[in-house]
Amino acid sequence: GPRKYGVDRPDTVVDWIPEPNWAAVQALSEVDGTTPPFEKLPDDLSENQRWRLWAETEKPEDEKLPGDWKNLTSFQRLLILRCLRPDRITAALEGFVAEQIGKNYVSDQAVPLEVSYQDSTPTTPMFFILSPGVDPVKPVETLGTKLGFTEDNNKFFNVSLGQGQEPVAETAMETCFLHGGWSMLANIHLVAKWLLRLEKIFENYAVIYTKMAQVAKKRAEKRAAKKRAAMAAAEAERKKKEEEERAARAAAGEDDEEGGDEDDEEGGNEEPPAEEPAAEGEEPTSGEAGSGEGEAEGGGEESAAAADAPEEEEDDDDDDDPELQLDVQKGSMDFRVFLAADPSQNIPIGVLQRCIKITSEPPSGLKANLVRAFKNFSDEPWENSSKQQEFKGILFALCFFHACIVERKKFGAQGWNRAYPFNPGDLTTCVDVLANNLEDRPKIPWEDLQYVFGEIMYGGHITDDLDRVLCAGYLSFLISPDVLEGADLASGFPCPPPLSYKEYLQYIEDVTPVESPVLYGLHPNAEINFRTVQGDTLFKVINELASAGGGGAGGGAAEKVRQTLDEITGSLPEAHNLAEIAERLEDDRTPAQHVFYQECERMNGLVAKMRVTLADLDLGLKGALSMSDKMQQLFDDINLNVVPEVWANVAFMSMRPLAGWFQNLLERNQQLMDFTMELAPPKVVYVSYFFNPNAFLTAIMQAMAMQYSYDLDQMTLVTEVTKKWPDQIDSPAREGSHVFGMFMEGARWDIAATTVDESKMKELYPKMPVMTIKSLPASKVDYKDLYACPVYKTQGRGPGYVGLLHLKSKVNPRTWVVGGVALLMDVVE
Repeated sequence: GPRKYGVDRPDTVVDWIPEPNWAAVQALSEVDGTTPPFEKLPDDLSENQRWRLWAETEKPEDEKLPGDWKNLTSFQRLLILRCLRPDRITAALEGFVAEQIGKNYVSDQAVPLEVSYQDSTPTTPMFFILSPGVDPVKPVETLGTKLGFTEDNNKFFNVSLGQGQEPVAETAMETCFLHGGWSMLANIHLVAKWLLRLEKIFENYAVIYTKMAQVAKKRAEKRAAKKRAAMAAAEAERKKKEEEERAARAAAGEDDEEGGDEDDEEGGNEEPPAEEPAAEGEEPTSGEAGSGEGEAEGGGEESAAAADAPEEEEDDDDDDDPELQLDVQKGSMDFRVFLAADPSQNIPIGVLQRCIKITSEPPSGLKANLVRAFKNFSDEPWENSSKQQEFKGILFALCFFHACIVERKKFGAQGWNRAYPFNPGDLTTCVDVLANNLEDRPKIPWEDLQYVFGEIMYGGHITDDLDRVLCAGYLSFLISPDVLEGADLASGFPCPPPLSYKEYLQYIEDVTPVESPVLYGLHPNAEINFRTVQGDTLFKVINELASAGGGGAGGGAAEKVRQTLDEITGSLPEAHNLAEIAERLEDDRTPAQHVFYQECERMNGLVAKMRVTLADLDLGLKGALSMSDKMQQLFDDINLNVVPEVWANVAFMSMRPLAGWFQNLLERNQQLMDFTMELAPPKVVYVSYFFNPNAFLTAIMQAMAMQYSYDLDQMTLVTEVTKKWPDQIDSPAREGSHVFGMFMEGARWDIAATTVDESKMKELYPKMPVMTIKSLPASKVDYKDLYACPVYKTQGRGPGYVGLLHLKSKVNPRTWVVGGVALLMDVVE
């Protein structure tokens, strides 16, 4: 959201309102139309201590605002929460949406697979878009077993796509197409090129089933026509018989009348025969009518028989009808395809449009993940083991390990440097390995199990070396003899004694502590951090959507971009005179001078790119040039306060918004200007201001290696954290360099105790004091009681890895490994 910097924080709020939050409050104070007015908010925050009590509650969104501010609307309260407690904004938005339009819009209501299956057809596959920790194969197999599609009867084929598996997948689909069955194709995102062929295969199947439907429709129409003709013929026959019968009855009646007259004339007043009353028409008419009805019913039966007759003979007739012949191989109506893939740009649109898309988020929280992990096994999975007590303890610890590493991803880069698709298959395979090792070995091979689980099974997914260290850190205490003695798997959660299957599930339900980052070995601040990032991401997406619907470079957006463009253009630094610097530098440059010279080159390239692209955009806004796609993208990025990609490609790594990024650029350039004046590094080098800080750290090793005639490949960095800040440093370091500009995440540096220590609550990124970094041969460094702390350029970690700095620690360094403790060179609060 918008922020207004430049207004100093009163002393009464410095301890509990960070600078970025205060800037957000200042921006909010310019919003009109509220009662009380927001312009009074900054003063009230500094004078009313009830605000601090409100802001420091666990869930401030559920508490009333102090004083008259409680009369604000629900949306207006969200604005205040967004400023003072951005980590709680997503939780508050859930309540706001539920209040405005209903709880159904914020609750996760899973749809059973059986329901989704009813909408599938042979030409409408089901596509599972995977989330970490979700495996769709098992529910598909369960449904297949229920409906009679299993591997045992060759009606279910499960193919995991990868190199060389494309023909196997095609064979499986063709078999199911011809004979009926289900084809499960997993990991299709790994075979991007083959997906174009898969799209054509689906199109071919669609054509075949369309022709089958057309033939079936024509056949049905032909059947209906035959049935109607037969019924019409039967009806005509029935009517004809009725006419003949009526004519016969009429003729018989005339004969009776003529005979009666003659008898009267001849016989005079003789009484009629006894049976004569029948001539009155009652009994004979009734009998004749009954006879007619019987005949009519008989005619109806003949009609039905006539209508059914074509159905019995229609197959023979259809064989001779060219319109009802298929010119392609007929497919089974039991044919189904199930696809599964990670979210990917490689999936063709044609495949996506044809499918029913299904996604399922894994359960949230350690307890739910632990239950899910344990339920991957049938009742009493240890029943065949000769070491059931050991099997139970290690199995439970392994389930806890799986739940931890799956759920840890929610903490972002502090959880894992990269996202990994850990799934239940990893867990079940590890348990199979466990069972075999317990039976084959007289003693439990703890180290072997740790290696197999961490380096092969789960480690097979891991691509980042430091994530591999984290995985090994978990296993070093979860897969150890201590778990069999009831050691704590997490704070307040001991490994249970041997129990039955149902008792284990009940233990998880009753004993698992309340969800907290501490359960994962992280500091409670980690939750504040990830929830803040979650909220920032939400509003970033909202801004992008709003901008995308704004209609291009019109209205207020153009004015805003014009103002930003003028500000940046007017403040761009002049290029460094590289020729002059090279001439002034001695031929025998020091490694540090080389690094600073290269940094000047990089800064010149960035500034030149910015100057050219801004000039083009300026001409485009004035109408002197037509707006190209690149110019429009630059316009949109500036409007969204995002660093344009065309600049980021030649710039330093940063996660800052555009305004903060440009200010940081000017600060970086100032350090380079200070260097060009003296052609010597400053007393304290802001290492975080370098495009390539790795080069400067390498330069320190080079200088020490040259000075003492060491081999460079044997050198390592040695870090001494001082108790001073940059303005307290009087002279350059005698060896190595004084560096500054790093922040610690996940812990803090205790200046008094000179060691890594636990963070203070709500202090997310404490600054490191000046550090003196030297270099020595690795063989001369004692690593005892040192934590190899990774250094990253930004909060995004992974791709911004710089190196390791060894810091003093009074606790087992594994604590900081599991806690995700790292040094960051640039943070955005």
